[in-house]
Amino acid sequence: MRIAARAAAPVAGAALMLAGAACSSGGDGAAGGSPGPSSSAPAATPPASGSPGPSGPSGTPSATPTAGGTAAGGTTPRCSTADLRMALEPAGAAAGSRYAYLVLTNRSGSACRVYGYVGMQLYGPDGRLPTDVRRAEPSPSPLVLKPNGSAYARLQWTVVASGGESATGPCEPTPERLEVTPPDERTRLSGTWSQGMVCAHGRIRVTPLAPGRGT
Repeated sequence: MRIAARAAAPVAGAALMLAGAACSSGGDGAAGGSPGPSSSAPAATPPASGSPGPSGPSGTPSATPTAGGTAAGGTTPRCSTADLRMALEPAGAAAGSRYAYLVLTNRSGSACRVYGYVGMQLYGPDGRLPTDVRRAEPSPSPLVLKPNGSAYARLQWTVVASGGESATGPCEPTPERLEVTPPDERTRLSGTWSQGMVCAHGRIRVTPLAPGRGT
């Protein structure tokens, strides 16, 4: 899957001061298929819904070193959108729910840090689609991504119509594209959405970034 970075909404709220470096948690989106990662330079676009905003836990979170991601600290710079590439990997289905792993990989030559939630926006052929991102547990932890190291968020959504959606046809238009805003960033990564429709008016539950690829 070819990934392009695009402009996102400004980060809301104050950033959490963490080991001498600010890093806040981000916003809210969903996905099918197994796109391959690639990336290009950021480009300006209108703001997406579900942009990252600070809401991390109090105190100083910690993380256990895992699969290229380690506890953040020191003067490690934050991962910019241009440092990252995105992949969406199916993670199964159960009782009307669908799951996928959103994987962010450090494509730069230096370590960088991430912390919190991503922002998300679904798009169809005619533009934006309803996207209602809900943050899920556990609490976020700061991570340092080594070159080629990855962090992931698990996505969960339903294919069962609700809230006045059609029960005989598609509950919502099927998305074609997903845009993702990394934590604390203003530009987005864009990739193909091949996971089918997202019911409940585009509601997607997303976990905070964690070390590895989720598999």
